[in-house]
Amino acid sequence: MAEAQREKPTVPRAPFPLTAYPNGRWLKKIRGKVHFFGVWSFSDSALANDLRVDALIDAVRPAE
Repeated sequence: MAEAQREKPTVPRAPFPLTAYPNGRWLKKIRGKVHFFGVWSFSDSALANDLRVDALIDAVRPAE
């Protein structure tokens, strides 16, 4: 049975880099790949995960 459509939440604060996806999770596209960071109800945790992943990606990015 299909899950009922949920209404997407608004962005919790102005400079919020994540997008609400209909499956109930926050997402961000990084280097052409979609990454999920947490559920809508835990936007602070999702933002912390995003910052952690951004730092890891910057650490492994080759120097130009």
